[in-house]
Amino acid sequence: MSILQDAEDLSARRLEGDLASLACQAAIELDNLILDRSTTLDSVRRLVATIAESVPESMDVFSPSSLLDPTAVLVLNRAIGDTVPGKAPTRVDELVRQASRMMQQLSEMIANPGHSRVSRLPELKQMRSLCLAVSKHASAATPSPEERIPEHPFRG
Repeated sequence: MSILQDAEDLSARRLEGDLASLACQAAIELDNLILDRSTTLDSVRRLVATIAESVPESMDVFSPSSLLDPTAVLVLNRAIGDTVPGKAPTRVDELVRQASRMMQQLSEMIANPGHSRVSRLPELKQMRSLCLAVSKHASAATPSPEERIPEHPFRG
């Protein structure tokens, strides 16, 4: 492998780990499913895993696994508010429940995409809209590398 190829692979992996890019790719895969095009739903699977990691269902406040990612909580709250008018969660436990429900719906669509396209088309379209909203709000919540303030050179 060349150095250029290594750099391209590294930047592609970094982009895949970005919540905004991952949610956008998941929306594209769901759109392909709606249009009956072949798709793998790999990004949808990775998005479910990312959300599960960022907003765990554990309600044991003393457990380290119960720590929430504040940026992901903000992004999901705004995205749910955009796609389901009047249903924006006002408490963290409501958000965790709605995120869990969303992950369950996406997991069911991953498990049986053909059935989801036929029998759950409105739900599929709503999940696509939710992925787009997550992408939009994640882009707004994450500063670009150019906007980041460099640390002082003497700080570690």
